[in-house]
Amino acid sequence: MKKIKNIIIFILLINICSIFTGCKKGEKEELKEKVISELGYVNIKILDMLNALNNLTFDNYTIISEQVKLDDKTQKKQSKQGESGDSGSGDSGSQGEQGSQGEQDSEQQNEKQEKESQDLINTTEMITDTILTKDRNDIDWKIIKPEIELLNESWSIIVLDLYSLNTNGDTILDFSSKLNNAMVAIKNEDKGASLNALATLYTSIPEFLKQIDADKNLVRIRQTQSYIISAYSLAEDMTNPEINSYVQKAVDAFSKVISDIDYAKDKSFKTNKVYVLLNELANSIQIGDSDIFYIKYKNFMEAINEI
Repeated sequence: MKKIKNIIIFILLINICSIFTGCKKGEKEELKEKVISELGYVNIKILDMLNALNNLTFDNYTIISEQVKLDDKTQKKQSKQGESGDSGSGDSGSQGEQGSQGEQDSEQQNEKQEKESQDLINTTEMITDTILTKDRNDIDWKIIKPEIELLNESWSIIVLDLYSLNTNGDTILDFSSKLNNAMVAIKNEDKGASLNALATLYTSIPEFLKQIDADKNLVRIRQTQSYIISAYSLAEDMTNPEINSYVQKAVDAFSKVISDIDYAKDKSFKTNKVYVLLNELANSIQIGDSDIFYIKYKNFMEAINEI
């Protein structure tokens, strides 16, 4: 009887330990998913800043709002449409003449002010966003500077989650150092240094994903993007041989995603599309034209972000 009692107690202890271990594993998985989402945010922020440095956008249209003044022809047309058709009675003419000159002046002034305010209307226009017409040197630093500050604020929270997942401390400190370099380059409004700093900063994303044991194909996708971003950061000088080197590394990295049949079978259209666009990007290097490279880069990044 005592032996049976001991066995029951032992089984209960095992079950209790399993429950607590399961909770810990569940909490760790939730934290890992949270960090993956946070790194997804970092991915988007860095891409937005990189695009802004060349006046690129993943949107196909830009919406412009402005106030315009109606021309005289339009105003007269609207005025006629607004008339009641009442020509007024002839008998009231003499009554109108009795008004004082001062009252008439006041009314005319009010009418003038009302007319001026009514002449202005708000309009919006959708303009096709084309890469070939962009001025690459007219950079709006007022957009980029707040973005890097937001990323810095977010990093102070993300870093705690990374430490909780036992991420390598040196990798975390390295990202912090890279982030500081990016802030300095953007603060100084140095385009070349900013491109290089942000591309270098991005290289930490696949490294973090690998260390927290994220899905291997997610790591490969971010690694592919990292290589393309490194090439993009050099694209102002298409004679740089490193551009082709980075793109070929990206092709090799993404080939592993394509070759994973279990992963690609449910996403075959999207993965095949990315692979085709990646090879188009690689082929565009031979042309040696930065704008053509940027067009292919935009198409590729839009596609890979949808996987």
